[in-house]
Amino acid sequence: MSSANRIRGSVWIGVAGFVSVSCGVSSEHVGLLPADRLVFSVGTSGHGWTPAVVQSIHSPVIAVYGDGRVVYTERTEPDTMAPPEYLVVQADPDDVARFADELEARHLIDLGTDVGSPGVTDQATTTVTLHGRGDPSELRVYAFGTRFEQDLPSTALENRDELRDAISGAWGLADGESEPFVPDTVHIHVPTAGTAPDGDVPLWPGPDPATFTMGDPRAPGAITGDAAALVYAAARENPDAWWRVDGDVMRLVVDPVP
Repeated sequence: MSSANRIRGSVWIGVAGFVSVSCGVSSEHVGLLPADRLVFSVGTSGHGWTPAVVQSIHSPVIAVYGDGRVVYTERTEPDTMAPPEYLVVQADPDDVARFADELEARHLIDLGTDVGSPGVTDQATTTVTLHGRGDPSELRVYAFGTRFEQDLPSTALENRDELRDAISGAWGLADGESEPFVPDTVHIHVPTAGTAPDGDVPLWPGPDPATFTMGDPRAPGAITGDAAALVYAAARENPDAWWRVDGDVMRLVVDPVP
């Protein structure tokens, strides 16, 4: 059984199942989507008590591209400064296009969709994006868990259930043999909070931070190419994200961009 199957568990309905629950909406499949287009993604901001820099990391749980690449992680929410370990599966690009066409026709992924707001605090916000043949769109859902939703209006409940079906359909595209994902771009956050440890910390394996930092801790820098893959692999083994850089110790949080 693949890793993606273990994540989906009993909620998976697959692409065929997603199409079958489309409430009568149909769309004509008119060809493949651009290969490098991020067609669909799901990510989370983390809980309210999660450190601010971890909340700012935008790496999704699953990302589906027009050429059929499906990049995903088994870590369902950010909880450390280490980047998630990603895997990649190759799906049929035609299935990706059909999935996007069907979902786009339902007009579900839109900031105006009523998904309600449960009366709880310090919960995660889930962001779902879609870019089919029209303009990119997104939907943000606070406290996206059935245990929080009992008091929501019926329309919000229906939309949340429909969104779960869509997300399950995306996981259906990941039903194949996976390989480790190697990013060609990583974002680097440089938080100012925190106290550097007194003990030994790893040497920073990437380029001089002066070459990619933006001067604004809210604006991450970027590393590309082979250096991005090297930094990502090293950061996976450094959950606190403290690094020694030319005799100094600084925090550099690596955010892969699948």
